Amino acid sequence: MTGPAPTGGAHQTQHSSKIGWGWWLAAILGTAVAVAVVTVALIASLRSGREIDPNQVMLALIALLGSLGAVIIPKLNAVGKNTSQTAEHVVNSHSSTILRDDIDEIKRIVKATDSRLYGVEQTQNFQARDILGIREEIGQIRRSERDQWDAIETTASKRRQNKGDIP
Repeated sequence: MTGPAPTGGAHQTQHSSKIGWGWWLAAILGTAVAVAVVTVALIASLRSGREIDPNQVMLALIALLGSLGAVIIPKLNAVGKNTSQTAEHVVNSHSSTILRDDIDEIKRIVKATDSRLYGVEQTQNFQARDILGIREEIGQIRRSERDQWDAIETTASKRRQNKGDIP
């Protein structure tokens, strides 16, 4: 048994489908009465040689239906309570919109965010390719500069060696 659902974000609901002992006792008594009435009617009809009295059959049916009702009524009450609690959650007492509308709005936001993230991912892929190209160009420039400096150093050292050879 739970009270009304809280109006905050966390809805704690306890669904119970247990049938109390009193209802079981009523069901057992009703079934026992139905069996007793049918037994008495059969014995009486066998002794007298007549058909079973329709009133006794109706009494047995009423007792049997009563015993079934003793089990079915609490189940139906539990279903009704659970249904009203579910309706409370779906209506979202904390807002003016129903849960389905809230879910649809969240789905639209998620889809829009997904498409934006896809765009960002594409932009980053383009930037990654550009950065890779820039790094390759810088590497080529550095190799070219190293080659030029190596050529300058080689030429300078040859000149120094040539100056030493001339008297």
